[in-house]
Amino acid sequence: MSTSPTPQHQQQPQLDVQSLYQVLQSTFSSDPRLRKLAEQHVAAIKIRPSGAMLPLLQIVAEPSAPRDVRQAACITIKNVLREKWDYRVPENQDAHQQSLFSAAEREQTRAQLVETLAVEQDTSLRDLLAEAVKEVAAVDFPDHWPQFLPVLVGHIQTGDVTRVRNSLLAVRKVVKRYEYRAADQRQPLHEIIIATFPLLQRMFASLLPNPSDDASAIFWSTTQFALPAVGPEALDLNAWLEMVGAALERPVQGQPEDLSQRPHWPGWKVKKWACQIASRIFSRYGNPHFAGEEHPEFAAAFSKTMAPRLLEKVMHLLALRPRGEYCTDRVVHCCITYVNSSIELSHTYKLLKPHLDFLLFQVVFPLLCLRDDDLDLFESDPHEFVHRANDPMQDFLDPKLPAINLILDMVKYRPKDSLHSLLTFITQVLNRYAAAPPEQRDYRQKDGALVALGSMHEFLKKKKQYAGSLEGLLVAHVLPEFHSPLGFMRSRACWMMQHFADISFSNEANQLQCLMLTVNALQDKSLPVQIEAANSLKFLIESTDAAETALLPILPAMLDQYFAIMQQIGNDLVVQGLETIIDKFGDHIGPHALTLIQKLSDCFMEYAKEGYEDDDAAMAAGQCMEAVTTVLHSAHRTPNLYPAMEECLMPMLRTILSNDGEYIEYFENAVEVIAAHVSPTLWSTFPLLFDAFDKWAADYVTNIRTPIENFISRDSKTYACGATPQGVPYVTLVVNMARAGVPYVTLVVNMAHAVLADQRQTEAEGKAVAQLLSSTLHNCRGLVDAHVPAVLDIVAARMLGMANTHGLLTALCEALCAALHYDAALALRLMEAQGTTERLLAVAQGTTQRLLAVVLKAMTTEGAGAIVGGPRKAICLGLSSLLNIPLASLPPIVQNHMPLILSQLVALLARVSADASAAAQREGDAGDEGEDSEGEGEGGGTGGGGAGGDEFDDEEGFAEEQDVPAVQTAYEMRKINGDNVSSPFDEWYDDGDEEEDDDDDFESAIDSVNAVAFFYDAYRAAHAREAEAYALIQAACQELLVAAAAAAASDAQAAAAAAGAAPA
Repeated sequence: MSTSPTPQHQQQPQLDVQSLYQVLQSTFSSDPRLRKLAEQHVAAIKIRPSGAMLPLLQIVAEPSAPRDVRQAACITIKNVLREKWDYRVPENQDAHQQSLFSAAEREQTRAQLVETLAVEQDTSLRDLLAEAVKEVAAVDFPDHWPQFLPVLVGHIQTGDVTRVRNSLLAVRKVVKRYEYRAADQRQPLHEIIIATFPLLQRMFASLLPNPSDDASAIFWSTTQFALPAVGPEALDLNAWLEMVGAALERPVQGQPEDLSQRPHWPGWKVKKWACQIASRIFSRYGNPHFAGEEHPEFAAAFSKTMAPRLLEKVMHLLALRPRGEYCTDRVVHCCITYVNSSIELSHTYKLLKPHLDFLLFQVVFPLLCLRDDDLDLFESDPHEFVHRANDPMQDFLDPKLPAINLILDMVKYRPKDSLHSLLTFITQVLNRYAAAPPEQRDYRQKDGALVALGSMHEFLKKKKQYAGSLEGLLVAHVLPEFHSPLGFMRSRACWMMQHFADISFSNEANQLQCLMLTVNALQDKSLPVQIEAANSLKFLIESTDAAETALLPILPAMLDQYFAIMQQIGNDLVVQGLETIIDKFGDHIGPHALTLIQKLSDCFMEYAKEGYEDDDAAMAAGQCMEAVTTVLHSAHRTPNLYPAMEECLMPMLRTILSNDGEYIEYFENAVEVIAAHVSPTLWSTFPLLFDAFDKWAADYVTNIRTPIENFISRDSKTYACGATPQGVPYVTLVVNMARAGVPYVTLVVNMAHAVLADQRQTEAEGKAVAQLLSSTLHNCRGLVDAHVPAVLDIVAARMLGMANTHGLLTALCEALCAALHYDAALALRLMEAQGTTERLLAVAQGTTQRLLAVVLKAMTTEGAGAIVGGPRKAICLGLSSLLNIPLASLPPIVQNHMPLILSQLVALLARVSADASAAAQREGDAGDEGEDSEGEGEGGGTGGGGAGGDEFDDEEGFAEEQDVPAVQTAYEMRKINGDNVSSPFDEWYDDGDEEEDDDDDFESAIDSVNAVAFFYDAYRAAHAREAEAYALIQAACQELLVAAAAAAASDAQAAAAAAGAAPA
């Protein structure tokens, strides 16, 4: 019995119009067999589309054909063009590449596609055809499709409404492709501008009484990221801005009664684009302080002439709502953004200043207040309310955020003109609410007042004249709302706690009341209130000294309530709050640790499954993993609970590690959990880590290193002797992992054509692998002889076969020196057998910075200074181990270099000794700084201020005649005054010449070894064995030998003291 052929092998269906029509119609058949056969035919067309495009376009263009068939044809066309229009296949196995479409077919398809789009009236089909045009233009325009722009311009010039609209749509689709391109990739965009902008300007002006948004949308896409590098005649910004101004002031006619339909009304869409353009041009190109060197003349002219004129029109739009008229949220959003830019320039601020009360109290403040639709959603669909509250896209749609930003910029830059009146207004709102009978209180206005205060929390807490009154504000106007009958106001009270939890309370009882009311809100009947309370507790617990005493008796109930909330909804803020509690009560978590681990694991599994469709759940799942790690760290005093906790964790860990990367976003969290402890149970994850590495986690080598290092260093015997259930030794897994990492090469071809994912190697990945090999040799001395040949082979091949960065070369050198320290005689014998030693030394002799770049890694003085911390010590131990071998037994090439090796070893040891002294000095200095810092307070700040007309007064802000310079932080503002202030980022940088040692977080068997003492012991034995050979060396490094002898004596005394203290 034969089976149906797969699309790849089945015969190509007939490609005449009637046959294709029947195939597409059959894809909607109720007969499964017929439908499947038709779908196979469509799949075959997508693989071999030659000859199908023109018949498909004829089907689309036939108005009498069923709409679903025409739409299916459109979708097929779009998909084929996207996937195959630029596809090339080999011809006769030579280097020549041939298109799937002949030149004639390509030309006919382009012409017919544009014509079909130009006359299409169905919105869905028109959009699909426009996407298809974009795909073709992306490949062919401008080089292979010079007729594209002339044909579209011809359609636009006809004046036919359908042709004009659809051609503009095609232009816009193509323009958007270049919207975010770098300057050197925007030439096709420039050609479009030169060909179409004069026509679009005339059309835009003529259509203003009945405007279309397409022209303005095209202008937006060409200018929002960068002004095009075309001549001023082609771009003519002033003409466009005049039309933008006309669009802003023209009334919207004939809008529908249904408010939900108005944002889509053409008149409002044009205003939206006009507002967006005005705001973007002002903020990006029209402010002389931000425009930079590219457009200084335009910025100067715009700020003085066009910006004030557009501001007047923007303010008229903002006046619509106070007058009771309609204005869309998006238009209000863009208008306020424009006003925000106007605050910064004196030319526009002078015009704005007389209208500040209107702006702040009639325009901005109502936007902060509770809206009916918010309240309805809060009550009817609390889950959706919480989702929207955490959705970043809402900031783009809701004018509340720019309204808040405007308030913040006003009190930051122009406080003299705004702060007092704003706080007076808010105080009046709050007092009026408090004085009114409960049934007459305007909770919407109070919510707006609290939003304004909460948004200004950082500013208010820093100002002495306001900071002292914040406690009274909370007691009088926030705490009562915890008992409000309106759930939204209870939620707002919790939200306020987040912002003012860290103020200084004069009455500890008030602070405690804030804490306990928020704790009680965890059990509120409204889910959004519970969410806000769970998040706010994080801030209150961290800021309240009495939190531990007050909450410890109710800790179990509080933990239960958090999990009750987490079972209702996945929200990362809730889990963060829980994690803070676990961390705060770490010493008391032990009795609850097992329950916490079990519930966090269950929540993770539930959230992770929902994460594909729910971003909030996905973020909450990751936060659960972090909370698990916090619990494990907090339970360190109850290690007897670890086995039971690990059993709870294993299903979650196996799920993450064993699902072909399905849960890859949680992989780093899983690795962190595994790294927290080492146990027989967790050893079962060891092979899973490597399985993940082989299949889908090759980019996570640096993360995988951490748990593997812990396994190696904390349980080296199991590591050295253990094996997977399949009998593969654990050491082999590590060695093979390193072997897979050797041949990484940067891919220069399309990622889709990449075959081996492990051909991409970063320095960090290479270092991680090399350091795992070093750890293996350091921690398993005498246990892994059989693996030393492979280690040497891998490391030498990398050093000899590829260019290496300094960091990677150091890590490789450390691995080779680890082999010398492990067993120098064995390592040298193996390298001699491989012919490695002489080749490496030959390579190294040509290097000025390094003498032995690989096997021995003896450093010149300059090179030694570039190696830091753990690698420096490991290299010293490896080179010192050469002294344990008689000179006559060393390979000849090593014998010849031995004096130079030892002289550079001495230099490196001197750096090791200096490191130890510097570390001790830093510890002492840190203690002194702690003492010296006591007593520093408000008087310790820097003072002074520079002179000049643009001086920034932190209290008064900028004067009316001043522009706000291009600064964004208080630090920068003090800087322009000449204040002697240090950057908050200064401490991130170190003027030293040493790079950070990223090995300090890992334990190693060599941590307790004194490198200088080790060298001294080896050298003393070598000198006793071959005194004459080492006499010259002794004279050259007498000073270090004296220090080494002292270090060795100190180590011996410490060992004797420890032995004497040990029980018999």
